[in-house]
Amino acid sequence: LSISAKDGDLQLSAEHGINPEKIDKGCLILNWQPSSGHHVLTFDRGGAESRFWIRDFLGVVPVTDPAFLTNAYASMAVNFLEEERPGVVSELENVCSAKQDAMTYFEEKEEFNLQEFEREVLKTPEAVAKFTEHRAKIEEEQGQPLEESFEISKKAVEKAKKKVGTVMKLDTGVEIHLKSPAVIRQDSVVERGFDEGRGMSFVKVFYNKDLA
Repeated sequence: LSISAKDGDLQLSAEHGINPEKIDKGCLILNWQPSSGHHVLTFDRGGAESRFWIRDFLGVVPVTDPAFLTNAYASMAVNFLEEERPGVVSELENVCSAKQDAMTYFEEKEEFNLQEFEREVLKTPEAVAKFTEHRAKIEEEQGQPLEESFEISKKAVEKAKKKVGTVMKLDTGVEIHLKSPAVIRQDSVVERGFDEGRGMSFVKVFYNKDLA
């Protein structure tokens, strides 16, 4: 039902269609710059827009503006480091530090340069080679290459920072989700050690109150 004013009174009218909350996938085609291809705003309730919906059905590719490129590289770097994450706490600290370095790079730099990023964040030839493979997979999924230099979007960096977390997957079936990679290095919050009696490593978490 929609409500409108008419001649000083309120008028009710019924509109028929699909409730927006029920839409699983949708798109809005904008009649803008038709000569170079219309702009399309897409929606996917699943969260991550699936390849068949974006490429196979709609046949569209992302607009590679600074915001898109910043988010793509920031997310790619974090996901890459998480995939390379080892399972022990001591080595996890190194991965957390690398993730922090990646986000710091995007925060402090005005321009992104792939060679500079590889040198300052990835550092080792092995990591650079694996990241190159990781980037190639992302480019293949998106159907277009990613630029290697661009202006960094600070708004996109802030959004990417909110998604950066760490999951400690332990061999006992326990997972500890950390909201920020910096948490693992805070001795006042997380204590790590080894129990001689059990012959096992442990993680002790301190808190003031349960917010659940």
